Amino acid sequence: MANCLPPPGAQKIPVVLILLDSSFFFFMVWDQVPSLCRELLVDSSGLSPKPLVGYITYGPSGSVHSPVFLKRFFVEDAHELLGSPNALGIGHTVYSSGMAVLEGCAAAIEMFDEFQSRNKVHQEVFSYHLWHFAAEKPDRNMRPIWNDSPALANLTWKTLPEELKTRNINYSIFVVQGSPIFELFTTNPDARRCTVKSIFYTIPLDPSLGQRSDDRWLGILRWGDTATAIVFASDSIGGSQPLAATWPDVLSLECIGSAVSITDFHRWTKGVTVRPAMMRFRPVLKNDNDFGQLVEFLRVRNCYAVASWVLPGNVHATRNLLMRPAGRHLLGAVFPVSGIPAFPPSPQQWV
Repeated sequence: MANCLPPPGAQKIPVVLILLDSSFFFFMVWDQVPSLCRELLVDSSGLSPKPLVGYITYGPSGSVHSPVFLKRFFVEDAHELLGSPNALGIGHTVYSSGMAVLEGCAAAIEMFDEFQSRNKVHQEVFSYHLWHFAAEKPDRNMRPIWNDSPALANLTWKTLPEELKTRNINYSIFVVQGSPIFELFTTNPDARRCTVKSIFYTIPLDPSLGQRSDDRWLGILRWGDTATAIVFASDSIGGSQPLAATWPDVLSLECIGSAVSITDFHRWTKGVTVRPAMMRFRPVLKNDNDFGQLVEFLRVRNCYAVASWVLPGNVHATRNLLMRPAGRHLLGAVFPVSGIPAFPPSPQQWV
């Protein structure tokens, strides 16, 4: 670190901790976050010196494990902003009655404390910044329980501003427009005051995504051990009603082959005993590598992706959605009442 220090009187080195909400809602605006952070990093440091960047991601409380499930200590390289949000834990929380925001703030303070303890001799050359990106509202916990430092055992929303002030940490919060935490801030002025004297930003949500309804679905596709993609599905070429409001938040996929051509697939949907609803699935993120890999896998293996869930009024899960690649997206035939009556080819499950 000493070799990287600026000369006396030079601009301070920004030490930036990016505190991230793992929610599904925040995932939907991730496309805007990397460019926003890069602009802010340039604004904070100019061309030199390079900022040091760390990351913390938090989820909901109530688990047997800490809700702070990702920590990356400060480094000069901010390359993780360019990668998949899955690597940072973004989108891992589909639904929550409240997020462990205070736990995340406590973990952030601890990381700053660790950095400051390692660099006691050079404190004057650093400036400290906490950038908090959030969508889901905080849970009801009044104190952290997963903190490592005993000094933060009594941290509350009321004492948080002073804890940040004593460490010279500049706090900024970025909230997703229309999200639960946005509603909290806009309807309750006390909420903004209790979360520190902060710079308050809003990140607009693409209005084309909207809310889930009977003819469109917004949720997560999951396959393999860890691969996930948040997708938006809308009515493609008509047919029956997809009843998308009855689908689960997460669709776990299995691969079944062999797939017929797109022409034969369309012919099958028109001739099958129960007419399916046809849906086009596209990723919420413009450059979602995981979704692209799924489409490519299905194309190379020449198989279908099938999703199962328990239909309304049923007890057991049935296969209800059959998808195949269609360009860069997925075309799906959904049977939201009957389940898939038969497959175009003879199904053969891939192990």
